Amino acid sequence: MKLRIRFTKTGLIKFVGHLDFMRTFQKIVARSGISPIYSAGFNPHMEMSFASPLGVGAESLGDYVDLEAGYRVPEGVSIVEKQRLDLMGYVNEEFPDVPSERFLLDTLNEASVEGVKFLGVRRITEDGKASRAMAVVRNAAYEIRLSGFSPDKREQIEQVWLSLSDETEINILKKTKKSEKLVNIRPLIHSAGIGRSSYRTVLTPDEDENDLILNLVCASGSTENLKPETLMDVFFEKLNFAEEPHADILRIDLMTEDLRSLGELGVKL
Repeated sequence: MKLRIRFTKTGLIKFVGHLDFMRTFQKIVARSGISPIYSAGFNPHMEMSFASPLGVGAESLGDYVDLEAGYRVPEGVSIVEKQRLDLMGYVNEEFPDVPSERFLLDTLNEASVEGVKFLGVRRITEDGKASRAMAVVRNAAYEIRLSGFSPDKREQIEQVWLSLSDETEINILKKTKKSEKLVNIRPLIHSAGIGRSSYRTVLTPDEDENDLILNLVCASGSTENLKPETLMDVFFEKLNFAEEPHADILRIDLMTEDLRSLGELGVKL
């Protein structure tokens, strides 16, 4: 059974690279007592895939991983899926029934590490690439907290940030191993606003009430993707301050093409 699990990645673990985080996640699953499905071959590994790996230094309240676990699919599996399970030594009918979402979340959180909190679990039933989280992700929502600027600069910062939505073109120089070319990233920006979302209503010790929260929804898929760090480089260039404000990036959620949260897809347990 394929489970889509939503989790956070906050605090010091934001400095852990993706490959090391994958190993951490595997250890969490192993400690939790959940029975993952392992691939066949000489080097078996957990059958799992992350929706959209986050850059080092950024935090997230909406990361997702697809994990195949040893639970029975109640409606049965297709012939192709049955053959795939047979190759790995598994039989769907021999698996136990899937526990409740609350049980899975409690066991995962008990086995977790600081900064990683599990928020939701759904069962994914679709076959093929459309059922893979990394294949359905098209957009992402971010909050970017700016700090370290003088209060008299606040209005200017807000005006420059909001003006990004009015631009028809925002060109950046994209470098490859063989060439350089200008790329218009404006179509990748869906919205750029200012405010404080419900996720950040309480200040943490390292936040100041004068900090400014920038809201961003942008493309985050396999074909079209905009890193918030790239947009912040353009933003700071437009500000042209002698000293740039400090920016903390928080990913709120990953979404489909029609801006549905990945956490809404699938079947409730």
